[in-house]
Amino acid sequence: MLAYDRNSPLWKLSHMPVYTELQDRTTMRLSRLLLVDDNKKFLDMSREFLESECDHVIVVGTAGTAEEALKLIRQARPTLLIVDLAMPDMSGLELTQRVKQTRPELPVIILTLFDTPRHRQAALEAGADAFVAKASMDSDLIPAIERLSSSGEC
Repeated sequence: MLAYDRNSPLWKLSHMPVYTELQDRTTMRLSRLLLVDDNKKFLDMSREFLESECDHVIVVGTAGTAEEALKLIRQARPTLLIVDLAMPDMSGLELTQRVKQTRPELPVIILTLFDTPRHRQAALEAGADAFVAKASMDSDLIPAIERLSSSGEC
């Protein structure tokens, strides 16, 4: 039986842990995003944008209605919610209020076409943590996610 010296370079090399990119991604602290918008194409585009631009984000689900979002919040346990204002069954403001009643620690970003002072104020009053206009999504969404995410990164 061969005995290896623990101080030898060969022993150290053979006992080094091997890390892969997948292991690095699964062991780092990821923000778990839930996207809520009634426009399926926009949801798909947003998911693709976030997954390609943000290493510390995983999209755990998408919802086309507020009711679907409420179910997914319980099932997927997101750490960050991105919500459109205008949806068919309930407004993004009402959804935000309901979420904040049960999960006040869950950050909510309102992402909408309606970029007016009135809409911004209403989002703030509903409990939203950030407001991003869809027109400036490519420059403003990632900083908002970084500010509110559990990892502090995107």
